[in-house]
Amino acid sequence: LRTVVMLAGAGLDAATVLADAGWVCVGSSSLRALPNSPSAPDAAVRILEDGDLRSARQLAEDVFGIDRESATLVYQEAAPDRPSERSVVGLFELDTLQTAAMLSFGKPISTVWAAGTRAQGQRRGHGLRVLRQVSAAAFEAVGDGAVCGLASAAGNALYDASGAEIVEYWQMWSRPRWLLGS
Repeated sequence: LRTVVMLAGAGLDAATVLADAGWVCVGSSSLRALPNSPSAPDAAVRILEDGDLRSARQLAEDVFGIDRESATLVYQEAAPDRPSERSVVGLFELDTLQTAAMLSFGKPISTVWAAGTRAQGQRRGHGLRVLRQVSAAAFEAVGDGAVCGLASAAGNALYDASGAEIVEYWQMWSRPRWLLGS
């Protein structure tokens, strides 16, 4: 079982335990708090239906370089007993999903995961439009509260443009053999 452990705040004390057990730090990401407010509707951006998730999974494979099984875990159908637990928000252009982000609803914190844009859609404002609608969807679903997301190095400029503030930094730890595929 491949695992990544994320550490932040007081949890960083566990880093020495992981290092002593042979784990390695594989990177860090900034946890960003998005402005949480209503936003004007954007006709090209919408919450995806279950039938659209195949396109979202293909986008995840292409953008993040992950396998199909992992993409299916990222963008899965809502559980029948918890249909309002999460949504996938996407931007379509010429009937092709260009940008998607998964939003887990929570109170007081909703979380953005796996936000990505196809190469041909980058630097065209697609990601910013999706983040604004993600924030609006969280505001509509849970009212006041925070909307947070982990920004990759490539995503920092997008989060900056959205007005997101850095809350803290998270470290990601894994076993070397998992990174090398053995």
